[in-house]
Amino acid sequence: KPEDYSSGYEYAIFLLGLRARTEGEIRKKMTDRGFVPAVVTKVIAELFQKRYLDDASLAVSLVENFKKYKPYGFRKVQIKMMEKKIAQDIIAQVLSEHFTLEDEQVVAKRVVKNLDLKAIRDIKAKQKLMRSLVSKGFRGEVINRVIYGN
Repeated sequence: KPEDYSSGYEYAIFLLGLRARTEGEIRKKMTDRGFVPAVVTKVIAELFQKRYLDDASLAVSLVENFKKYKPYGFRKVQIKMMEKKIAQDIIAQVLSEHFTLEDEQVVAKRVVKNLDLKAIRDIKAKQKLMRSLVSKGFRGEVINRVIYGN
């Protein structure tokens, strides 16, 4: 029932029961299911009012989990958050507060911890390591600090 508010609300609650979702994810899922924009907007407003949706706290949780469990640099974390349809201003704020250069450096060191960086004298091996870190989303400054100890 695309015009039925209660059906839309129940569907949104069902989605949130499966896992925490962002406003953008709920909006997309409901639109894909065929709910009219007025119902989607009303449902999302009520979810925010009841505090079932909170993109900022979800973004903080994502960053903390990525720092702890994933080999992702700043840019990769930023992309993952954009894929979750979190607003750009929230992403920028959360990353600046919760994923500093030092945090990123700790993650990068964890990625290369099994390598003896002093033993890697071959320029090609260092370039390969650098490319690997870049592909994981690490910033150049962090890569230089980890590889060269700057």
